[in-house]
Amino acid sequence: MRMHKLFLNNKETFFSISTGPGEHWFTILRTSVHAIEVFDSLGTSASFIKQWIPYKSVYEYNSFALQCPDSYLCGNFVIFYLVERFHNLDLDFEEFINDLFSTNCVENQKKVAKFFKEFGIFLKKNQDDIRPY
Repeated sequence: MRMHKLFLNNKETFFSISTGPGEHWFTILRTSVHAIEVFDSLGTSASFIKQWIPYKSVYEYNSFALQCPDSYLCGNFVIFYLVERFHNLDLDFEEFINDLFSTNCVENQKKVAKFFKEFGIFLKKNQDDIRPY
């Protein structure tokens, strides 16, 4: 059986970085012995990753935002990414991200909200909104 390593955390608690109210969630997934995927729905950079994860591995990451800047759904994006990723490990990271998400953050948020709605979980557009997607 092939085992994958997974780390899910909040940037403030792991890196002692405060990103504001609600903080921000991301995930690190080791897909092979020498490959690490970093998924951050607001995007990240190689310099940020290497600062905190000094392993000599191949890093793949999304450098562009997939969720809208005023959204608080980062944790939901992480869960959506992980569930879909484990069903599509045959795709390389870039192909997977491009197939799963679009360049339109509103459409991406609707897709994530639909995923959770199938489990009976209704997400709001933002923390102050009383209407779900």
